[in-house]
Amino acid sequence: GTVDHDPASYYRKGSWDDGGFNPMSLQHGLTYEFDQTYKLDTIAFLEGVPQDMKYHYVKVRYWGEDGQEKSAKASLQKKNDADGRLYYVVKLSEPVEAKKIQFGLARYLADGNIAVTVSEVYFYYYDTLMDEILALYEDDLHTMLRADVNQGTIDALRSKVQAVDPVSGEYHPDRVLLERELATAEAILKDEGLKAAAVEIHNGITTSDVGRGFGGLNAWQPLGVTASAGEEIMVYVGHNTRKTGEATSLKLVATQYHSESSPISAEVADLKVGANKVTIPEIWASTGVESGGALYVQYSGNDVNDRYAVRVSGGAQVPRLDLYQVTGEEERLRRVRSYVEELTAYVARMETLHGELHQNEGSFDRQNCILGASD
Repeated sequence: GTVDHDPASYYRKGSWDDGGFNPMSLQHGLTYEFDQTYKLDTIAFLEGVPQDMKYHYVKVRYWGEDGQEKSAKASLQKKNDADGRLYYVVKLSEPVEAKKIQFGLARYLADGNIAVTVSEVYFYYYDTLMDEILALYEDDLHTMLRADVNQGTIDALRSKVQAVDPVSGEYHPDRVLLERELATAEAILKDEGLKAAAVEIHNGITTSDVGRGFGGLNAWQPLGVTASAGEEIMVYVGHNTRKTGEATSLKLVATQYHSESSPISAEVADLKVGANKVTIPEIWASTGVESGGALYVQYSGNDVNDRYAVRVSGGAQVPRLDLYQVTGEEERLRRVRSYVEELTAYVARMETLHGELHQNEGSFDRQNCILGASD
């Protein structure tokens, strides 16, 4: 009952974990075999019987034309449609060519009174729209467009993004993300500048220098961005010598604003030079409290010649104060005054920003809204 277009029929497993948390066997989750091999990276589904405790874990494996079993790294996103109805999206880190595919789910916590239910599963072909948009740029930080890019180029891509699929009658599952990246490119073309400036990463703050005989130290460097759990963002990395696609010594760290009993942070991704598409994980799930928080980069290298810059597209830009190795009293004072002025103006419009960015998070709570995470 998961592909019959009838929400009233659904799959049910009487457990909080159906292969999403503990090891997944063929007896777990849902397995689908296609009529041929398809290249895909996105699966969407509805919950058969909605529960307060949402899904938090997912595992995916697939079989290609050769019948060989392979694992696929995947993340789970919660989204709402135009009518506010909750659905889930399973995003694979890389597209796969699958003849058969299986995914298992698990709730946030072990609970003997809750089941896994799934209704209406949709599989989406992989397409090259994001690759086409990223190809508009000539630099890794995606701040400079190619010389041949014009308004017609952007309009043609926008038409593709806004087109309805003739088979399913739906828009592209990454439509919001794609439109945001196109809007950024259009702003650069019109010389309006970028809302998110690149942040220089200090190579003197490194994980190799935090072991000082006591706890509490880390090498996190704030990016001036706060993002909600489940949100998809783009992280652009530039380096003085490394080429696009090469590995870096940087990790992206996500945090939970005002975390309580659960962990405060999670290492989300090993970043590479160029574009990194990242889904912010749900570190802490609590009814009525916003999930998400500030983003940081952690440098693990030990090279004084490393020069990194990072720019984030997505989330919310938050005032950020950087006084690292700024020794001049006048310059420190100037930066602090500028930060306080920017912070004062930002706090005054936090409630408005909450209404624009966090419509599905309930009413504005000044104390706990993740927009308050400034560094």
